[in-house]
Amino acid sequence: MMNEYVEAFVRRGVRHGLYWASDQTPTQLTEASDDNLFSNLLTNSNHVLKELLPDKSNHHYNLRHQRHT
Repeated sequence: MMNEYVEAFVRRGVRHGLYWASDQTPTQLTEASDDNLFSNLLTNSNHVLKELLPDKSNHHYNLRHQRHT
């Protein structure tokens, strides 16, 4: 619901010439920011939010060999 208000605000800004219609939408901007934050969390071991991520899990599957190739 909040996203609708932000989109309406941007549409008004486009009508008044404060924002270009070709610029990124607020949804695209927030998704890009989320992706950037998550990649920073993964690459920076000293990031303040790093401790909130779960431990990296290593799965070791013991699969049996197939009879046929």
